[in-house]
Amino acid sequence: MKKLVFILFFICLMTGESGAVPVIEREFYLNNEMLYDSDAVRVTNILPSTLRLTLSEGESCEIYADVIPENAPRELMWSLPEELGTINIYPRGEYCTVYGAKEGTENIKIDTENGKVSATVSVEVKRPREIRTRSFEYDIAEEEGSEIFTSAVMQFIIRFLLTLAFSALLAAVWMLVRQRGKKRK
Repeated sequence: MKKLVFILFFICLMTGESGAVPVIEREFYLNNEMLYDSDAVRVTNILPSTLRLTLSEGESCEIYADVIPENAPRELMWSLPEELGTINIYPRGEYCTVYGAKEGTENIKIDTENGKVSATVSVEVKRPREIRTRSFEYDIAEEEGSEIFTSAVMQFIIRFLLTLAFSALLAAVWMLVRQRGKKRK
C-alpha cells in the first residue's frame, strides 16, 4: 500500500501537479477500528416499524426504523418530501416522533445518509371523533321511571359484584402460580 502511494506521489511530481497525493480509500471507524471503504458494511434495506399509520389531530406516535444488515451504520435521515403541514416530525436517529397537525395524508421518507436506500411511511391524520352522550332523567315519583331507575341500579350492582368476584379469582390463581414457582426453586 505504501509503495502504491509513493508511486502515485512520484507520478504527480513528474507531471507537474501540485504534489497532492490522491485519496485512494475513505476511512470508516467501527468500534474504534479503522475500516476502509471496500470493507464497510452497506445498508441494503430499511425496515420501519409500520408502513401505514393513522393518527387523530393532536395525537402523536413514535415510528422506529431498523437497518439490514444489523451491523450496518444506523445514520438515518427522516424527511417530509411534500411538507403539506398535515404532520410534524421530530427525528431522533433510529426513531421519529410523529405529531398529527391537521386532517390529510402525508408521507415520511427515511433515507440512509448517502441517500441510496430509502423507505416510506404513509401517515393519515383524521379529525377526532365526537363523543356523543345521552342524558337520562328519571322521576322517582313516577312508577315507570322508578322501575327503570331500580333496574339500572341493580344492573350496576350485579356488574360490580361480578367484577369483584373475577378479580378475587384472578388474585387466587396468581397466588397459586407464585407459590408453585417458589417451590420449584
